Amino acid sequence: MTALTETSGSRQTSICRTSPTPTMKGSSAGPAGGTPVPGADSNVGVEGLSGVSCSWPATSLAAPHVNRRQNATRSERRQPTAGLARTVTSMQCSMAEPRRNVAGMGLPRAFRFNCRLSDGAPGERCNLRRELIGLSVSSQSPGPSARNQPAPSPLARLRQMRTQEIKERTRQEIQKRLDELTCLVGLPQRKPARSGSAAPSPFFSTPQQIDAIVRTIQSRLPQEAQDLIRRADRICERRFDLLGYRDLDFGKEIDWSLDPVTGRRAPNLPWRRTPYLDYDKVGDHKVTWELGRHQHLALLARAWRLTGNTRYLYEAIDQFRDWRKKNPYPRGIHWTSALEVAFRALSWLWMIELIDGNDQRQQEWRNEAVDAAGHAALYLERFLSTYFSPNTHLLGEALALYAIGTVCTGFRDAVRWRDLGREILLREADRQILPDGAYFEQSTYYHVYALDMFLHFSILAGAHKDALPDSFRRTVERMAEWLWRLSAGGAPARFGDDDGGRLFDPARNRQEHLLDPLSTAAVWLNRPEFKAACGGLREETVWLLGPDAGRRFDSLPNGAARPQTTRHEGSGFHVLVSAEEPPGAVVFDVGPLGALSGGHGHADALSLQWIRGKRVILLDPGTGRYPDGAPERNQLRGTAAHSTVCVGETNQAEPRGSFGWESLPASHTNEWVAGSALDLIAGSHEGYQRLSPAATHRRWVVFFRHGRLFVRDRIETKGPQSVAVCWRVGPDFAIAGLNADAVDLAAEDGARLQILAPRRPEWSREIFADDWSPCYGRLEAAPTVRFHSSVASSAEWATALVYQAKGEPYPQDASVALVCDGKGRELTAYLDRRGESEALLCFADDAKAWKIGPLESDARFLAVETGPGEPRLFAAGIRKLSWGGRNLLDGGVEAFEKLEWSPSLGLSVSGKVKDAARMERTLQSMDWAELTNSARISC
Repeated sequence: MTALTETSGSRQTSICRTSPTPTMKGSSAGPAGGTPVPGADSNVGVEGLSGVSCSWPATSLAAPHVNRRQNATRSERRQPTAGLARTVTSMQCSMAEPRRNVAGMGLPRAFRFNCRLSDGAPGERCNLRRELIGLSVSSQSPGPSARNQPAPSPLARLRQMRTQEIKERTRQEIQKRLDELTCLVGLPQRKPARSGSAAPSPFFSTPQQIDAIVRTIQSRLPQEAQDLIRRADRICERRFDLLGYRDLDFGKEIDWSLDPVTGRRAPNLPWRRTPYLDYDKVGDHKVTWELGRHQHLALLARAWRLTGNTRYLYEAIDQFRDWRKKNPYPRGIHWTSALEVAFRALSWLWMIELIDGNDQRQQEWRNEAVDAAGHAALYLERFLSTYFSPNTHLLGEALALYAIGTVCTGFRDAVRWRDLGREILLREADRQILPDGAYFEQSTYYHVYALDMFLHFSILAGAHKDALPDSFRRTVERMAEWLWRLSAGGAPARFGDDDGGRLFDPARNRQEHLLDPLSTAAVWLNRPEFKAACGGLREETVWLLGPDAGRRFDSLPNGAARPQTTRHEGSGFHVLVSAEEPPGAVVFDVGPLGALSGGHGHADALSLQWIRGKRVILLDPGTGRYPDGAPERNQLRGTAAHSTVCVGETNQAEPRGSFGWESLPASHTNEWVAGSALDLIAGSHEGYQRLSPAATHRRWVVFFRHGRLFVRDRIETKGPQSVAVCWRVGPDFAIAGLNADAVDLAAEDGARLQILAPRRPEWSREIFADDWSPCYGRLEAAPTVRFHSSVASSAEWATALVYQAKGEPYPQDASVALVCDGKGRELTAYLDRRGESEALLCFADDAKAWKIGPLESDARFLAVETGPGEPRLFAAGIRKLSWGGRNLLDGGVEAFEKLEWSPSLGLSVSGKVKDAARMERTLQSMDWAELTNSARISC
């Protein structure tokens, strides 16, 4: 996180105050006599406080795709961008030689801009000070480094193990040492026994079906076919696009042990002694592993079938043989993970399926590949991740065992491999999938990983007449439904780690590709709503389900139902959906940090993501890279990287190593009311209970059906604390304007986002560019807006967010005001104004009666909307309601969970109301504008 910051001692403070001087525009030139900023043909004014204005080149604001980084290495990011300077003459501010210009932000990356959110006294000057901040991660990663956290002692860990785990781990360690000893003394390694010379069975399709599949892809998916051939050409040139990296060079003679991003190479040692997790010695092992999965060789085989060009065929065969020659078992980094062995074996099975053995060279290769697959199964059976990583690792290994046992039937143990893989997959589906359909690691990407594995298993079993239990099919369907609901905004919200790999096509690893499984699930499960969500047939679906997949996909009816607001009890990812066209979805994380050690979860409790029409409005920061030595690992999984609240400048949980946490704090859904006009949800978490003084974060989210989003945050503590409310804005946006209580952002296509907050002198605002990772290994910049304060005791903050798509009316006069602060009263109330529309939002944290203007109630939450349209009333947890002394509702002892009213929809109450007709007539006659007007002065 790098930006202009204003400091006072060690604590960041704001010194920007208002000035009565008229609006001034800054020069597009640099400092006096300097060179003009390139592209500064026109300036965009940013409204300052009470008439003060800054300006910077418009071209900077409209270039969100400039200067994005391919690699996540910090050494590159430290290089300065020379010669860039800006002057705002009326404010006597200059920013000279920032570290680099932020794409689309209109702000230099090395600066942060702070403003005190108060009106200020006449005559005060606005003085922007500046200070370059280095790129040290310690300055931006809250809390102590995970590398300094004490890990459990081996004896303590041993005491936690059960007898079976001790036996299994001991057996595996003995096997590793025996294999290493065999290698060192020069004896041949164990090979899987053959029971005959049976040719491999079909994988997913027969040879005749494959010819038809090729014709289907060429006719139905011509663009995908062209892209595949383009990628195959690059592979033949030994240029590789892996994970989030582009154009990686492993050498003309491929160095299979190299991490070309860092230039480090894993030693050629027996795999038991290969330090694959030591970043300083081997670099990022995931990059090395990714090439070793051989999915690019399966791609070459597909390109050969599509074109008939034997260049692709023989390149695949040559690379396969080169890898086997340079990585004999048990030497090298490619044997250190059973999951990598499994992925590689699955790639070989795809190649065996596609390379049909029509000539001697092909047949010789098929024999080699079947032997290699058999050895992989022997390895997997002995080194399953039953206790090491009993998550997607175990699922992938079981899938490979099942597939090898199904296809390579000439091995004596093929039936045992198949049955073992089948038993694990069925068992783990019950263990790893939550009742709401979510994968238990609190990661969207790993959910897709697991769903892909279960779909491949299900379809493969069906192709070979292996009937699976109906309960398993229902589990897979629940997983697809969960992904469908999470994508209500057109793309799935990303939570937790992003692995960067895929089961079938590793290039489809971006957020928009995570809906690929719904294409296959739509056909396999006959679900038209999945077809509508994924948007089109995928190549993978055709390879899995055969040449008829396209016709079956097309036969599913259009106009299927869309996802609706949903509470996910197990995962805690609650989805709030608007009635706009296209709909928007706010996803609120009130779930656990993660399963097991929480290794793939992030410290992001009560964070929000917002997506509409596939546009990311509030983003998830992604992953960066996994190694503990990569500085962005703890930065991007930390609390400050998410749209939530930081207390005490620390994380909700402190990381331990690359895949662990010191604690797994609980989160709670405290309120959930879904209505016709809006959705209300409230949550809290215990992550800050370890602080001194302890603190609790509570968040209320109100999402109106027409797209209005309002968020209230409350920090409950008995002593002084620092508090920061962070909003991670989507990468399409750039700063378009500032004033005292609003930040305006715009996208290139004309879409607008406004972030509004009350004017409160004890709070400051920061606007800066921060890292996010769209895919593993890649870092880019996106705007961040943060409000922060040092509070003496409990405090709260409110934020309203307005998004308007291109062509939609944008409110020019929008604000949020705190009209009742709760001090000495039972009520906290805000007035959210957007043009002619106003919403009064009332929060009562205790079940006591309260009054605002002519309205009296005891509702926990009450909202009234007024404006050019019809008025609307919404209340949750309400017993009593009166207006100007007239009693409208008296529910007695039990509170009504929900009450809604509007002239067109009438009265709706979750319970029986005495004389509902009279109440509705009274509501119809009220002057609701009087309420919002009186609210301004009544508190």
